[in-house]
Amino acid sequence: MTCRFFDANMAVGRPRNRPLFRPVAEAEELRTHMASTGLEGALIWHFAQQDGHPETGNMLIEPYRTAAENVSICWALLPPLTAEQGNITERMRDAAVAAVRLFPDAHRYLMNGVVWGDLLDVLTDCCVPVLLSLEQGCSWQQIYDLLADYPNLTCIICDVGSWSMDRYTYPLLARHPNVYQETSMLSITDGGVEAGVCRFGPSRFVFGTGFPCRYVEAAMLQLAHADIADDDRQAIAAGNMERLLKESRL
Repeated sequence: MTCRFFDANMAVGRPRNRPLFRPVAEAEELRTHMASTGLEGALIWHFAQQDGHPETGNMLIEPYRTAAENVSICWALLPPLTAEQGNITERMRDAAVAAVRLFPDAHRYLMNGVVWGDLLDVLTDCCVPVLLSLEQGCSWQQIYDLLADYPNLTCIICDVGSWSMDRYTYPLLARHPNVYQETSMLSITDGGVEAGVCRFGPSRFVFGTGFPCRYVEAAMLQLAHADIADDDRQAIAAGNMERLLKESRL
């Protein structure tokens, strides 16, 4: 079976002081990257959203949106009480932004209802996916704290790791119906995809590559050869993430 792949976890731009594979540093490079790797769509974020001020990164990612077909962008958010981003939900609606990322360590905030207030209630009600990365400054404790206060938040946990992560992920998948796991590192665990699908079904997993920290082709290969049904494989490869983005409705 030939899969369509939609990458839910791709970074663009130039990172600061991090050795990586050759990044997609300019918008015009995105189409070539996707064509050469066989990706048919992507949800992307910009390194400047973490390394600098989120508003700078949100501005820099805009040209990538139209650089290739079937591309969606994430914005990075800050807690609302400092009023640094204005009416962020209205701005996201006007800009047709369907997903967000949070970087609590880089931007110096806690992950709970005291900090986020009604803003994450709105994102919950509107089914806006919130992506949290274990590699990009978000800890398990922060994720658990956030979901304790926003139990129905649509949350995608990225860059999970390959060693016994089921003890962290399974409780969240079991308790929170809108938590999803991105597969870029799950797929390198022996039987990780198969075990997760057997326990929770294919709908709780979305394909991602972690590019440019990891090879696109490696993530594709592992999912392509996972011992799961073809319909489940295609749902993970593209269908689940495309559905989540369609359901996002600010």
